[in-house]
Amino acid sequence: MPKPNGPTIAEVATEVAATLNGPIAYDEFAQRVLAIRPSAGKHPVTQIKSALRYELSRIGLAYADRAHRQVTPIHTILNGLTVRHTFAADEIAARRLNLTDDELFLLPGAPSMQMDEAIKRLRLVEAGGTEVKTKVDHVSAQVSGLLGSYTVTTPALHMPRWLTAHAVKAGDAALFTILDFAALRWQILHEPAAQRRQSEIETANRTLADLLFEQLESAQDEQVMLYETLLAAFAQLPSMHRAYPGDPWTHALRLDGRMRHDGFQLTYAERRSMFDAMVEDLLEPEPTSPPASLPPEQKGAIYRFKIHPTRNKKRWRRIEILGGQTLRDLNAFLVGEFKHDWDHMGGFWRLVPRGVGKRVREVEIAQISPFYSEEDEGADLRLAELDLEAGSQLRWVFDFGDWHQYDLLIEAVEDASPATAALDFPRVVAQNKPQYRYCTTCQAEGRQSIATYVCHDCSYSRDQTVLLCDTCLRQHDEDHYTEEIVY
Repeated sequence: MPKPNGPTIAEVATEVAATLNGPIAYDEFAQRVLAIRPSAGKHPVTQIKSALRYELSRIGLAYADRAHRQVTPIHTILNGLTVRHTFAADEIAARRLNLTDDELFLLPGAPSMQMDEAIKRLRLVEAGGTEVKTKVDHVSAQVSGLLGSYTVTTPALHMPRWLTAHAVKAGDAALFTILDFAALRWQILHEPAAQRRQSEIETANRTLADLLFEQLESAQDEQVMLYETLLAAFAQLPSMHRAYPGDPWTHALRLDGRMRHDGFQLTYAERRSMFDAMVEDLLEPEPTSPPASLPPEQKGAIYRFKIHPTRNKKRWRRIEILGGQTLRDLNAFLVGEFKHDWDHMGGFWRLVPRGVGKRVREVEIAQISPFYSEEDEGADLRLAELDLEAGSQLRWVFDFGDWHQYDLLIEAVEDASPATAALDFPRVVAQNKPQYRYCTTCQAEGRQSIATYVCHDCSYSRDQTVLLCDTCLRQHDEDHYTEEIVY
């Protein structure tokens, strides 16, 4: 395919980015690109942004805010930023500093897999300007994984003189301040473990984690590009945390617990990819311990919720279940109440609000097979173990092929009264007013009988919905696939 005349959008954007010295509105940046490379499209600014969606870091820019309304050169974010590296015992023994993602993501060209050239150019200086002598090294280690043992190679800086001069011990830290991002000039400061300002570090950890989580929450999808998200978080860090840092960002993520990353994308800690599910299926299930006994007040608490098909709020039930009953119990009850065939899988998800508005993310809590199986995940969780309260939302799906999906809203959690002890739970306490449909055969004969079943075979062959009452069902072809109607 012939190359279009003139420079590409990315090439022009690179030229414009090189002229910036600080943050600029993303729309204004797009306008500057359009001034050099005009567009005849209906929405030219949107066109520019779409073209640069995965190109920002490559052209030297990053988002400067959570809403992605501003962009700024990467060097304006990283110049002056201080980060922490805490030495492990094996590093001290080998007289080196192992470079991890915490440092590698701060080098020009990150997060490329080819970082050797940038590492060779990295220069460390002390506060007075004296250069620290280093030699690039590589550390290999054997790691056991799902497919067997394999070798992982980590770049390192061999720096025995500096470590000896400062009597660095395991647990001490090197504080790196990026003096010149492009020229790869960093200042290094030794911080003994005894001088670690723990409360300030913990505050910085929470601040960074919150900035990352806010971006994840406001993203359209349930994952974001890790490098761009980190840069935007660094851009928003208060000056006190830029000057005296928290723990390395990977450690701050682990401490926070809400997120995880794979080196490329940041997502929710509990979100499983298709690959994650495949790996878990190959692993031996962990032995489960017997469930702990619940106090009587939790066991007898009544959970009242309203449930309806996700796409039909008019067909609902209000159901009560006890805190000591399980999701397996609830699944079986709902299968009967909504007239589903029993021999299919069921599952429950917790719906967690995402950011502002009505967006939610789904956190899987149980998968339940039609046959009792000890491998069913979460099936024997009791309602009282789910930390549910008024306003909590769940989702129930039955038959993963046809995917019958229902939404549950917890309306109340109440203490059991002596009068409820003789009642059966789960139970329906209210439901929608039925909007009855009538038997097709009876209507053709001038009668009105409430339909209780739909015949899918007849509906398909006649190209119209064929409904049957109990009487007509008994006279109907037994080989036809019929399904009970839920009102």
